[in-house]
Amino acid sequence: MNRLVLAGCVITDAGGRILLLHRRTAGRVQWEIPGGKIDAGEDARAAAVREVREEVGVDVVIVRRLGEKSFEEDSRTHEVHLVSGSGRGRDAVGERTADP
Repeated sequence: MNRLVLAGCVITDAGGRILLLHRRTAGRVQWEIPGGKIDAGEDARAAAVREVREEVGVDVVIVRRLGEKSFEEDSRTHEVHLVSGSGRGRDAVGERTADP
């Protein structure tokens, strides 16, 4: 079975709001935290910083490690490393809030 190793970063602002990305893939609409694949030789913190910069243009400082989670999906094992961070960068083009 294939293994996919990912890093994700939970970024909050001073008001406690969480930065989420709104994606539409394969006919699904979903909200998710910024993140992506960890490159060979890269650690989870460095991958999270890189992915946040690539996806949303925010330079993030990692605050702490939150943990890991593994799950099976699409005939692959997904291993997700989560960190929390604070960041600054370009202003968002728009803001959306998800209905509860």
